[in-house]
Amino acid sequence: MRKTFFRVLCFLTLVAIVLSMVMSCADEPDDVYEPIDLGKDKGKETNKRADTEGYITLDTTDMTLESMYKYEYEFKDYDFGGAVITILVNGKGAIDEIMPSDYSSFVGNSIYKRNAIAEELLNIDLKTYSVNSNNGIIDSLRKDTMSGEAVYDLVADSRHNIFSAVGDGLLVNLFDVNEVDTARQYYSQSFVEAADIDGKLFAITGDAAMSYFTEAYATFVNLDIAKQKDLSELFDMVYMGRWTIEYQLGLVSELYDDNDGSGTHNGLDTYGFIGNTSWCIDPYMSAFEFDITQKSGGVPKLVVDQQKGIIVTQVLNKLFHVVDGVYLQSDNTNNEEMAKIFAANTALFMTNKISMYQNEAIGEIEYSIIPMPKLDGGQSEYMSYNSSNTTCLAIPSCTGDVKRSGVVLECLSACSIHVRDAFTDEMTMKQGNEYGRSMLDIIINGIYVDTLLLYTGVGSVGNSGLFMRNIIKGKSENFVSEWTAVRGQTETAVEQIRATFNLVK
Repeated sequence: MRKTFFRVLCFLTLVAIVLSMVMSCADEPDDVYEPIDLGKDKGKETNKRADTEGYITLDTTDMTLESMYKYEYEFKDYDFGGAVITILVNGKGAIDEIMPSDYSSFVGNSIYKRNAIAEELLNIDLKTYSVNSNNGIIDSLRKDTMSGEAVYDLVADSRHNIFSAVGDGLLVNLFDVNEVDTARQYYSQSFVEAADIDGKLFAITGDAAMSYFTEAYATFVNLDIAKQKDLSELFDMVYMGRWTIEYQLGLVSELYDDNDGSGTHNGLDTYGFIGNTSWCIDPYMSAFEFDITQKSGGVPKLVVDQQKGIIVTQVLNKLFHVVDGVYLQSDNTNNEEMAKIFAANTALFMTNKISMYQNEAIGEIEYSIIPMPKLDGGQSEYMSYNSSNTTCLAIPSCTGDVKRSGVVLECLSACSIHVRDAFTDEMTMKQGNEYGRSMLDIIINGIYVDTLLLYTGVGSVGNSGLFMRNIIKGKSENFVSEWTAVRGQTETAVEQIRATFNLVK
């Protein structure tokens, strides 16, 4: 009943938002920037179709753009004369964030309108060229560079893949493009800080990439179990800054019910936590602010704190191997599979990607999300991790017009503010209580990724930053000796990043 109530409430809120956007611009909360009124029937009257295999174009027939947003006034003086803007996109993941195939969803429709607004403002024709392999992006950029044809204006791919193009000189340094203001709020400032090496930034992410939000990790809470165990104070603990790993451990250790009386852990029992020692470890590393590198003179430097490493090892070993209320899954269990197990009312807590809000099984239970816990009460903020699948945008060095590409990148990012709002509304509507929106804000505002982890696709860096996975998987209690064994290769990985950046302009 509660879930139905909140869903109805959120749905009515969404309806009110959409109606206010359609019927009038008078309710625009920011009266500094006046909306641009295109007037009735002034939407772009085009009916574009795919003209080459692999290409997808945007159909904006009969579209009326009735409201504009805060930053769009800045683009009113640009006119690129109907130029075709081709975005090279990884079709395995990033395509739906740039040109979604399904416009019926609230978020998909918002992306559709975002693109149409950018087309109208800049007088451009947006088109994507999709490749479906991890090497396809690099191969396409390299071919374009060698041929001199300048086919692609922008590129969108996962951060793991896109940074592998840096060493080959296939991307433009965004700090050299005056039309891209990397300090804007629609770009992730923590990402810019981590990705900037010696004044060079080759890719960016933020509001224009939905995966920047959906690939962030959170703690999912089963509200039915929380109610049964009388954990009504949980959200208050988060607000007070007292949601820590020790607090989570206490709850997990107290919550194990051997429902079938078998004396062994199985899917019929109720647990405090479900996870594995693979991808569930990384979110805790970011949450605990466990830095592998920090910037020194603009370049990354190895800074692993061994004393903190000892503490982190102890608490994670306790969580994954010691307390009784943990349902430990195989490291081969993927995010979707774990979400389905969690949705069978097996556990109070689950560490998983925010994108699991789209999982049908999750949608059948009462749940909410909260941030990953702090290491201790001395930590000032909640920190979040997002995975290497996060989509990044870049300007290929083979583009025919760097300035124009920069303007398009900036415009798409600025116009994505309402896409982020649509995602927030949709995510909030699917949760079972009133805390969803504020918890989501805490998680997104705390997204942080170590510089070394950003560049795992560069050269021989590989998975050097993921050593804690092996430590916890092996149940090792000696962080110092384990770290000593991998320190050399980790330092080599950091040096590889520095060396790669020294070779590119």
